[in-house]
Amino acid sequence: MSTAQKIILSSLIAFFFLPSFAQEMKTKKISTEKYLELFTVDKDSKLKNGAYLKIDRNTKDTLISGEYRNDLKIGIWKYNRRGAQPWIAYDYDKNKITQISEQISKIDSFMIKKDDVFVFEKVDAPPVYLGFKDELKKTFEMNVKIPVTIITGQLSVVSIASFTVDKNGKTKDLEIAQTLSDEVDSNIRNALKKLEGEWSPAIYNGQPAESIVFVVFEIKNKEAPSVMPKIANAIEVRLNYFGVTRIVTKTVVSVSEIPRRE
Repeated sequence: MSTAQKIILSSLIAFFFLPSFAQEMKTKKISTEKYLELFTVDKDSKLKNGAYLKIDRNTKDTLISGEYRNDLKIGIWKYNRRGAQPWIAYDYDKNKITQISEQISKIDSFMIKKDDVFVFEKVDAPPVYLGFKDELKKTFEMNVKIPVTIITGQLSVVSIASFTVDKNGKTKDLEIAQTLSDEVDSNIRNALKKLEGEWSPAIYNGQPAESIVFVVFEIKNKEAPSVMPKIANAIEVRLNYFGVTRIVTKTVVSVSEIPRRE
């Protein structure tokens, strides 16, 4: 980190956190290989109170900024993309998105529950994960490990997972629709459990609606051609290794069950 970057980061920390000491608060820091989290907790209750920051350790970009009160998010939280540019802003007091990127807002159709059946419909807004840009994808990339058997077998593997985002923005009903590896399945389930953010539900005719989110995982030789299917609005996760590849696929679900992307 350059001297200039250290000065900027130190000033940012001081601006957000120095006032907390007068209120019997303790500043805490969680540092991992990729991220730095800074927040304050009440010394007595141990609950988060005050400002919160999540910073990219490599670029020094602020990815998330907001405020806690007794462990609950309050006010407007900002979730950014590269260069600390706005991605999403969410008002936790009013439970509504106040700012959203064009990339998300242009999605006008999604799989939603209508009359107890999931159908692909025009929507007012898609379900939105309240996190920085590509946070979901990065979480999966960090937590879904490539099984040794796939590498030694030199395979290209596609797994498709899905889960429901209910009307309250809670996830449920995780399913693995297509797979070739029990080990990959287990990794996917564990990665989903590590998602810390909330969802803003899909909106249909002005009302929250249940929706299905698809996540497609492709594990392959870095030099091999992609075998990833195109599924509308799916989160695509690519995991690569090196070596000679033998392509093996197995379809467990009917193509008609999943909306395809042109």
